[in-house]
Amino acid sequence: MSSIKSHYYKILNNMRIKEMLSVLIIFISLCSSAQTELSVGGLKDVNSSILIGATLQSGFPDAKIIVRSEDSKLGKLFLKEFNLGQTTCYPAWETWKGVKKYDFTQFNAVVNWYTKHKVPVVAHLLAGPDQYFPDWFKKATYTNAELDSLLSDYIKAVISSNNNSEKVKYWNVVNEFIYNNGSYTPPNLEAPKIKFVQLGMEPDKSGLTGEDKVNDSHPIFVRKAFEYARKYTNGKLELRDYNIEFWGTKKSKGFYQMVRHLLNSEVPIDAIGLQGHFKLNKTYDWDKLKQTIQEYRKLGLEVYITELDFADEDKNWNDEKAQFQKEQYKQMMTAIVDGGANWVCFWGLRDNWNKHWLYEKSPLLFDFDLNQKPAYLGVKEALQHSANKFNIERQTVVSIEGDQFYINGKPTYEGRYWKGHKVEGLLINSRMVQGIFDDINPKTSTSFAYPDTNKWDTERNNREFVEAMPEWKSYGLNSFTLNMQGGSPVGYKGIPYTNPGFYEDGSLREPYMKRLDAILKKADELEMLVILGIFYFRQDQYLKDEAAIINATTNLIDWLFKKNYRNVLIEICNETNDNGSYEHNILRPSRVAELIHLVKNKKKNGYRYLVTTSFGGITVPNSDVIKASDFLLIHGNGAKKPERLIKLAKDTRKAEGYRKMPIINNEDDHFDFDKATNNFTTSIETYVSWGYLDFRFPDETDFNEGYQSIPVDWGINSDRKKGFFNKVKEITGGN
Repeated sequence: MSSIKSHYYKILNNMRIKEMLSVLIIFISLCSSAQTELSVGGLKDVNSSILIGATLQSGFPDAKIIVRSEDSKLGKLFLKEFNLGQTTCYPAWETWKGVKKYDFTQFNAVVNWYTKHKVPVVAHLLAGPDQYFPDWFKKATYTNAELDSLLSDYIKAVISSNNNSEKVKYWNVVNEFIYNNGSYTPPNLEAPKIKFVQLGMEPDKSGLTGEDKVNDSHPIFVRKAFEYARKYTNGKLELRDYNIEFWGTKKSKGFYQMVRHLLNSEVPIDAIGLQGHFKLNKTYDWDKLKQTIQEYRKLGLEVYITELDFADEDKNWNDEKAQFQKEQYKQMMTAIVDGGANWVCFWGLRDNWNKHWLYEKSPLLFDFDLNQKPAYLGVKEALQHSANKFNIERQTVVSIEGDQFYINGKPTYEGRYWKGHKVEGLLINSRMVQGIFDDINPKTSTSFAYPDTNKWDTERNNREFVEAMPEWKSYGLNSFTLNMQGGSPVGYKGIPYTNPGFYEDGSLREPYMKRLDAILKKADELEMLVILGIFYFRQDQYLKDEAAIINATTNLIDWLFKKNYRNVLIEICNETNDNGSYEHNILRPSRVAELIHLVKNKKKNGYRYLVTTSFGGITVPNSDVIKASDFLLIHGNGAKKPERLIKLAKDTRKAEGYRKMPIINNEDDHFDFDKATNNFTTSIETYVSWGYLDFRFPDETDFNEGYQSIPVDWGINSDRKKGFFNKVKEITGGN
């Protein structure tokens, strides 16, 4: 804006009064347009990688206004700006009236308002220090059994009330359980007390040592609270505290140790919450905040910024402070988004909403009259900046027209025929599912050692995969199949290994995503397509439940959107019909179409991913899958005679729900490339795309053999590989 001012001031100095007024009008118009452009849409619409929320504390005026009036300005503002809502279920303040006597009316009212407007709900809190509990509870004495029962009963009552187990997505289970010195012992008489600590301590299982081990034991009530909560809800369970936002402080170390202890104790914790109460008269290292978020993400946990505000402790508000607050919010929000936080929730909708908290200290984005403050623009600019960083230009886009695949608006192998058979529109592919493989179990990973180093090396595997891709493309291969959970690393023979691709709750494992990114980036550069499988049988069991399967699917698609890859076709799972090998029912033939629809319903900027699932054993996909899918995946394993593939193609095209759509046989372990007729050529003759599956046979020991057997030689160095790629070049004409 300053450059515009400068430009017009020069003009003003050299023009007559009438002309000056004219230009001034233009200038004002430009300023107004710029302001309007910044204000279009709400905060929730700026960056799809993070949810933006606000808190309506139950029982307080703003919550009551919104709940009682469908047409309130507060409610309209909330729904315009935010896509996450937090409210409080504090046991104190008229909620917990006595043993097994509860009144959740005000809490449930806010939950119901959020639910009515399809806003995901955060409930704060179930357990914590005495200040959040009623006087009768604090004054009484209890045996451990009685205290344990009170804890369990309250958690059950809150979650079970109002069908909150389904309505509330995020539960703050325990809040403010550790002191600023990192210990569980009150540092002075004024420090908040926690009655539940009476339940005792348990030995540390964090595995941390030295300076990282702050405590030798931890309060049992924290573990118990999470275990009780999980009995009654499948929602996300969060551990929360303040003054843990910046990595390396004593309290942050103690909190991190507790989290590690809970994880190693197999406690059902899904997330950690950083409260985020900041002050304008303090200096902060936002890189430390970013690091904190990243450290917990490495553990497979979600990270929430739960009670965000930025207060003027001096109560001396002015324009200079407003601009400083804007800049601090912008820097902070950039760190939050870049660190990978899942959501941010402001502690209130507007300044002065609570006379008992930061009153007249101007901590939020809107003043009491709901006017935007400069801080609002700071947050919005940070969200936009982070979104723009991931708005990466890609050069390869897949699409489908009828039964043909297109790359960048043109049919694949445009105009190509082979021996009178149409090749245009097909995907000639190879099963290369192990490109991001890792056995994370050190006891079994030694089985996959490279012959020249006697060590397994997942980074080498990924690097050599990427290096080999240009050679594959040079022969005319335009696609390959990859899978987040790989494939059997020794062909059809079973062997123990752990290649989950995701954490047990469905969150993404960053090392896997880094390797996937390298492959997709190179494929994009080469104008190659990737059939990306999400799940593989005998590995899906590492995700704990159906919710985790849904989370994994959602998280992967969101990641692809964030990276803007458009050269990817989605395969929900490999061979959904594999004799019940999938532990989770939603990955089996009767229900897998639900996940196909889930992917189809996710869109960004008008784009969505094309999706299906595969059937093995020369099986025709069922009608639910055919109807839901954008293309079909069949497998030729078991088709010892090429004629079987002709029948499979005909039967698939006659099946209920089929319309003109591409069919890919993306897994076939029959070769005979030197013969006039084989499974590859027969598929081309029936206008079905074909995919090569190669693994080391039981009697083969040569490292060069196979693309599925670990470790893999990704080059074209065996007779079978040379036979396949030479046939690809013959049929496609090469690149």
